[in-house]
Amino acid sequence: EKVYARYKAAKDNVEVNWKRIYQEAQKFATPNRRGGWDGEATTKGGNKNDSGVYDSTAALATKSFVSNTMLALTPTASRWVHLEALEDKTKTKEIDEVNKTVHQVLQESNFYKAASAAYADLAIGTGALFLPKGNQKNPLDFTAVPLSQVYPEQTNRGIIGTAFRCYEVTLSELAKDFPEVKANSWFKKLKKEHQDKEDHKIKIIEASLEGVWDEDVLDTTTGETIPNVPTFGYKYMV
Repeated sequence: EKVYARYKAAKDNVEVNWKRIYQEAQKFATPNRRGGWDGEATTKGGNKNDSGVYDSTAALATKSFVSNTMLALTPTASRWVHLEALEDKTKTKEIDEVNKTVHQVLQESNFYKAASAAYADLAIGTGALFLPKGNQKNPLDFTAVPLSQVYPEQTNRGIIGTAFRCYEVTLSELAKDFPEVKANSWFKKLKKEHQDKEDHKIKIIEASLEGVWDEDVLDTTTGETIPNVPTFGYKYMV
């Protein structure tokens, strides 16, 4: 419940101070990333999303920002991730092989596509990437979280220490992104109540909190407190 109270405070801050600014900025700068506010449908590819916009200055500037940021921070042709041994310098050859593998895995993943969308959000607000636990076949599968779903929490120094996300997800998607939840009695009860319908949607709140712990979780639909739910922390890159 303490985490939920922090989420509410972060959400209220965005709703009161930033929402209207973001909506107006998205209309001109990122028309293909619009929507999602207050149940509003998000824009989809193939639709004309820039109706009523007669000046492309903001959109072109955003594309330039995305291109320059990609080139400066995460260039596709360079190894921008580099690991090195601080103490044992005899492992240089092994570490170099690890660097090659990391670079290859990033190249084969959807990172650059997701990062491009996140950089577009960053141009006007907050860019966030979500990375769930992967597997051997697909170790990295990034999601660019829409601006309408991100609620940052700042520290007293003005630094984003935590980011919350609220969105709807099917039971099957929840089990895929958070495999640990399948063993939880709350999840089993939920599946039973909905007759194991994998496409049944529920609203969840994610938080970029580190670590693994047990916590009493508040079911915001029923108001029921669910005791000892395993909570798994995943880090956003915000």
